[in-house]
Amino acid sequence: MAIYVLLVSIVSGWLGWEPPRSGFLLYLAALSPALPIGAVVYALGRYLIDEPDEFFRMVQIQTSLLATGLTMITCTAWGFLAVYAHIWENHVITLVFPMWWFFFGIAAPIVNWRYR
Repeated sequence: MAIYVLLVSIVSGWLGWEPPRSGFLLYLAALSPALPIGAVVYALGRYLIDEPDEFFRMVQIQTSLLATGLTMITCTAWGFLAVYAHIWENHVITLVFPMWWFFFGIAAPIVNWRYR
C-alpha cells in the first residue's frame, strides 16, 4: 500500500512532478496506482487459498463480503445523491478501494463478535 500511496502522490503532483497532458505516458501514469491494488487483491486471494484453518478462512470471507456490501451501498447511495440531489461528486470512484479497507476494518470486529 506504500507503493499505492507513493504513486498517487506522484501522479497527483504532490511531490512536484506533473504528468504529461496527453499521450501514452499520461495513460500509464493515470493507471499506475491500480497496479499495487491488483497486487493486494492477488495477495488477499492467495492468503485465503493458503489459509489452512477453514473456520478462520470463512470468517475472513464473511468479513470481505460485509465490507464489499457496505462499499457497494455507500457508492450507490453517493451516486444517486450526486445525480438527484446534486451533491458534490469529487471523483469518489478513486476512493473505492480505500473505502473497502475502511469497511473491512469495521466489519472484522463485527464478524468476529458473532463467533465469540
